[in-house]
Amino acid sequence: MTIDNAKKTASQCRHYAMCKIDYLGTGLCPSDPKKHYVAYYPQGRMDFYDALTSGLIPVTEALLDIADACILCGICDKQCHFVTGLRPVEVMRALKERVAEHRKNGGAVFRRFSSGEGRGSRPSPKNRGGELGGQ
Repeated sequence: MTIDNAKKTASQCRHYAMCKIDYLGTGLCPSDPKKHYVAYYPQGRMDFYDALTSGLIPVTEALLDIADACILCGICDKQCHFVTGLRPVEVMRALKERVAEHRKNGGAVFRRFSSGEGRGSRPSPKNRGGELGGQ
């Protein structure tokens, strides 16, 4: 599958969550039971691939972990293709290839926020001093 085809498939994810329901009796994605976040299901990875290839998000430590957690077992393909006709395992492969290329080329990897960083870490007006308060 080409990058263009993988992106097209990723952008067509309908979020039916077929990758989260074992209605065919073929099993579920083995990476999610350990993490419990939608990002670790094919549905989340397809969203990440679409956003990454659209330049909406950078490569982060979390994205690397999400891509690495996929073992390309193909369980998602059986479940998703049965209902939607999509082949998410090709997008998973494209995501892993893109991440591998990024690593190989020494691309920047943004680290995860730790406590006290990111949202909510900016000083509030009352803690800045000056005319907004905090005298």
